[in-house]
Amino acid sequence: MKKLLILMALLLLMACSNGETEQRTYTAETEHWRGEIVLEIYEPAADITESAQMEAYYTGESNGTFEYKVHAEWMENNYMTGEGSLPSKEEPWEQEFKNYNFLAGYQQGQQFTIEVTWMENGEEMTETLVFKEKES
Repeated sequence: MKKLLILMALLLLMACSNGETEQRTYTAETEHWRGEIVLEIYEPAADITESAQMEAYYTGESNGTFEYKVHAEWMENNYMTGEGSLPSKEEPWEQEFKNYNFLAGYQQGQQFTIEVTWMENGEEMTETLVFKEKES
């Protein structure tokens, strides 16, 4: 009986650590921008516990460049900035974030945002994408 219990416990442990990932999706939308983040959550023993694949694109008519400032509230004053050509739906801006602690941040009620700035009809435009978890 004792051996059976040990065997069952081992099988349960193996089933819990079968290498599967959990996936969550976060989306953001403004007047001129759309974004989506697909978060893969791995086993805690892995070197990479989270990998977030982000795609964002501009829905307007302008051509040119944009600047961005990425901010994960749970990382306090740590921002990522950069620039690039205005991305389209066909050729979105893609970015990967590894071990950014998305899950912990969102569980604490914090947000992941991207502020984008670009020129449209000679006017500087700024919008902020606020990513929210997509309902299943």
